[in-house]
Amino acid sequence: MKILVVGCGGRENILIQKLKTNNTICCIGPWINPDIHKLCKYYLVTQINEYNVLNYCRVHSDIDYVVIGSETLLETNFVNSCKQLNIKCIGPFRSLAQLETSKYYTRLLLKESNYDCYNPKFNMISGENDIINIIDKYDKFVIKLNGLAGGKGVFVQDDHFKTREEGIKIIKQKIKEESILIEEKLEGQEFSLFTLTDGYSSFHFPPVQDYKRAYDNDNGPNTGGMGSIMTDFDFLNEEDIVKCEEINNNIIRIIQQKYNEPYIGILYGSFMMTNSKQIKLIEYNCRFGDSEVFNLLNSLETDLSIIFKHMAEQRLNELRIEIKIHNSIVKYLVPPGYPNCSEKIKINYKPHNNVYAASIQNNILLGSRAIAVYGEGDTLDEAYNNCEELIKKINYDNLYWRKDIGMRKDAYKMAGVDIDKGNKFVSLIKDSVKSTYNENVLGNYGSFGGQFKLNNNVLVASTDGVGTKSILIKKYKNNYYNCGIDIVNHSINDILVQGAKPLFFLDYIASDKLDLNDSTSFVEGCCVACKKANCVLLGGETAEMPTVYNKGHMDMVGTIVGEKVMNIETVQENDIAIGFSSSGPQTNGYTLIRKIMEKNRPSKIILNQLLSSHQSVLDQINLIHSQFTITGMCHITGGGLTENIKRTLPYDLNIPFDNIDYPLWCKWLKENGNLSDDEMKKVFNCGIGFIVFVRPNETLTEFLIKNNLMNHKPLRIGILGSTRGSNINAIYDAIYNNDTSFLYNKAEIVCTLSNKLNGGILQRCQDLGIHNEYVPSKDYNKNDYDEKLIQIFENFNVDIILCIGYMRILTPIFTNKWKHKCFNVHPSLLPLFSGKMNLDVHKSVLEAGHDKTGCTIHEVTDDVDGGPIILQNMCPVYDNDTPEILKKRVQKLEQESLIELLYNYIHLSGKVIYLNKVNKNI
Repeated sequence: MKILVVGCGGRENILIQKLKTNNTICCIGPWINPDIHKLCKYYLVTQINEYNVLNYCRVHSDIDYVVIGSETLLETNFVNSCKQLNIKCIGPFRSLAQLETSKYYTRLLLKESNYDCYNPKFNMISGENDIINIIDKYDKFVIKLNGLAGGKGVFVQDDHFKTREEGIKIIKQKIKEESILIEEKLEGQEFSLFTLTDGYSSFHFPPVQDYKRAYDNDNGPNTGGMGSIMTDFDFLNEEDIVKCEEINNNIIRIIQQKYNEPYIGILYGSFMMTNSKQIKLIEYNCRFGDSEVFNLLNSLETDLSIIFKHMAEQRLNELRIEIKIHNSIVKYLVPPGYPNCSEKIKINYKPHNNVYAASIQNNILLGSRAIAVYGEGDTLDEAYNNCEELIKKINYDNLYWRKDIGMRKDAYKMAGVDIDKGNKFVSLIKDSVKSTYNENVLGNYGSFGGQFKLNNNVLVASTDGVGTKSILIKKYKNNYYNCGIDIVNHSINDILVQGAKPLFFLDYIASDKLDLNDSTSFVEGCCVACKKANCVLLGGETAEMPTVYNKGHMDMVGTIVGEKVMNIETVQENDIAIGFSSSGPQTNGYTLIRKIMEKNRPSKIILNQLLSSHQSVLDQINLIHSQFTITGMCHITGGGLTENIKRTLPYDLNIPFDNIDYPLWCKWLKENGNLSDDEMKKVFNCGIGFIVFVRPNETLTEFLIKNNLMNHKPLRIGILGSTRGSNINAIYDAIYNNDTSFLYNKAEIVCTLSNKLNGGILQRCQDLGIHNEYVPSKDYNKNDYDEKLIQIFENFNVDIILCIGYMRILTPIFTNKWKHKCFNVHPSLLPLFSGKMNLDVHKSVLEAGHDKTGCTIHEVTDDVDGGPIILQNMCPVYDNDTPEILKKRVQKLEQESLIELLYNYIHLSGKVIYLNKVNKNI
């Protein structure tokens, strides 16, 4: 690619260094930066203004995109003119850049958009006559030049002036040059949050903190920035950071809607966490900060040129941006007297790793910030030492830098837990634990659950946790609802192995700081799973331990107590092993999964499988127990197939796992993690979540099929529709025409029914060769009509029903008959816009100003659009979307989601996928 960078200071230096790989770099700037000169193929030395840069773009029309480093172009029509030349820019249009070019505009925008709570108190001074009246409103105040001032337009009481009279003097002097904004003085910790955006998708860097004052201990005049740090700031928690990310996202959305133009570039939010724990916006900029840019870009592991290309083409949502989490410090070396009366001195500048030339030409310092020096480390102390040692090594003793940047005595170090691996740990404590046993303890040490005799009953108890799956759930779901389902169902399966039904459950939540949304969503998930299993959520406990847990992370543990209701015999040779499909990895193997996902991005369907909730097989086992003799059970958890089966089978028996048909999520992990079959089986369940052993019985297979516990034939699909039925073609192709599809020959569409003769769906099915029938509703009352539909579907031995544009409300007669087997796709992210149909849904999305929409697959119940949600998939909403355009985008998502539903129903729905005899070890 050919990339033009506008500017030639330190910021542009590192931008070019990160962009140069396999690209042709051009630069425009008013002096020759020695580092940039070596990196660029074309370097035009000229003043930066709209005319010069635009003229360069006209001559070099093959430029892929322009990166705006200099603030000068933001208040011109440069980006608008580039659009007319079909040249893309990493930098906002003039109207959007008002966020930086007018501080008063930003304050008003927040106020008008119901974000005034993030503003300090403020007033605009339009003339000298206003000064006294406005100043009298404040105890202590800050003076801000409204427009661009090169980082030197802010004057803070007690820092830059002491008395009210001194402040008035500054105002009277500056108001001749620029309009003045007066704000209340805030006290607290400042930090910055940088957002990359293409107008509808965003990526947020971790927070950074810069040092504007010229001298140590935050003394002296303001500068463009003497340095900055990136670390784990102890005054911020994850909730604070997420709130700032939301502010940035919403401001981008609001200003785009106001001007109907996409914001493509960087939004730099300068925030303060006040002493009263309130977040306030200090100001916005529309470019990378200088010096923060060094911390940010050195944390990137994704190619910056690819990121900018995706931003320029508004495809940022297609790119997974990777960063390395570390501590880093950058310090600027400046000439003596900076910033008031800098000396232009000569030095012998030599290029060096992590050293960046800024305001230097021909070894002459130009009077501004001269050289940036960068250091990083596992701790902030290490980063500080590396930075200081490098400064001493390059030996510019006649330059000044702040020694205190990054120096803190209370450097925060995260604490971890160092324990032996699970199996060794269990072995080490065995004797100690068994020494506590009495005559009421039953069963073997190390089983899935402990058994305790109480009068004539046997109680079974188990404790477990969700593990690191919670990190992915939080990242992609933004709540812990799934984790609540996970821990309950995991625990149910653990005591089920001992033949117990659940009685009650207890939960435990631990974090650095209690988050109400996270904790509530987790408990709600627990309640849903408990109710389904007729189990009581009896109580729980929460703990806040900031010195133990990482910020923003939560540990979730559950304890279950059940009553033993099944007598389990001993597994023997020739017994039959029945394996039930898992929904995904369930709750194990996520440390490895996260490692694989760091460098590989799964598809939507695979990501959904990796995040799917743990399934309980309580109902399936109860059904089998009613007819067959159960000799053993095994819950496939940590340790995968090979390790868990050892906990159930006698030492001289085994079952083969040689020819397992891996589900999609397993195939993806195996390929992208470069894992062998043995490694897969030692870590993951490989698609088998639970195994039950029964005595041999000739009727077993017939029983499993009859009770819908095993698929013995292609899934037979029935369809209800009233409209055109456009989604049918995609399903048809996946089943019949695409031999690479995971539905190929695994299902069949056997019958389509419609209450509309000319709706279009019947003709579509006729063209595809699918049996179709018109069932006129006028001939029946509601209940009789649905009875007629049931009769037809039963005649065709339908397994599952899909409602595709079906415009009638189904009665309880129908929904109860097809409970858990009838599904509808709705063109929104339910519960949003429930009850609406077709273009009305998409019109409502646009009117609401949402930046994302999608579709929902849900079970059909007598509550319209209110049945249990099975899956949801999202897509972006663009500024120029119409309801028709949005409908087309969502419809493609509907087709993908219906295919995903069918795959999950066939492969991941807790059906029997493994039948094998128990063998003697040879």
